[in-house]
Amino acid sequence: MIGKSMQPICFAGDGNESPLPYFSQASAWTDSNIFARWLSEVFVPELRTRTGSQVDLILDNFKSHSRVSDPQVTVIELPPNITAVYQPLDAGFIAALKRRYKTRLLQRVVENLDQLITTGRSHPRVPRGGGLDEGGQAHLLDAAKIIVEAWDKISAEQLANCWLKADVLPTEAAAEVRRQVHGVKLVAENFHQDVSELVALMANTSMAAKFDGLTESARASALRRWLRAEDDAAAVDETVDMVLAGESDE
Repeated sequence: MIGKSMQPICFAGDGNESPLPYFSQASAWTDSNIFARWLSEVFVPELRTRTGSQVDLILDNFKSHSRVSDPQVTVIELPPNITAVYQPLDAGFIAALKRRYKTRLLQRVVENLDQLITTGRSHPRVPRGGGLDEGGQAHLLDAAKIIVEAWDKISAEQLANCWLKADVLPTEAAAEVRRQVHGVKLVAENFHQDVSELVALMANTSMAAKFDGLTESARASALRRWLRAEDDAAAVDETVDMVLAGESDE
């Protein structure tokens, strides 16, 4: 068993350092102390090598997450029971990493088995703390190395797609991600074009009378509100109330 203050034997000796930050405790669950250490010793130092800007950290509402803070980090906790839908890690990251991990682990086991068959040797005596390299079962160092290999094979496009699938980014930010990764025009650019085209179309119809006395800017503003109505929670609620009250045929 691995205690909180102990390092696994597989991490002992030169060249056996864990390639990933490693914390341990008696329980398999992350508690508030372990999470606080991860935030202060792993996440924040790595964050500061990349940006000095304020960042948002999206987490589920597990109780150990609610007791941490950092002046550069704003923690956003998701409501209960929606983690699998809106948390990017659950939208593909974890599944992709697990698939690659399992594939690489199986490859390593088969390679060792093939070597035994080829050499005709019996199963080797595995030294204490020995893992896949010594013909034994995978230990924590093997797992850490395989995780690093698997993560390095996940592309920036796959990461971006998981964020887009989770649908937690503001509209403009999501549009910028699509533009950078997929070459799609910014939503803001398309939106402005749509509004301009609608203003021009309505100018030549009977609906133009509804905009009498309004400037072109006011017309565009009204159309923007209409185009965004389905994303406006208040407008949706108002429409639903009208329908339920029989005030609308739609």
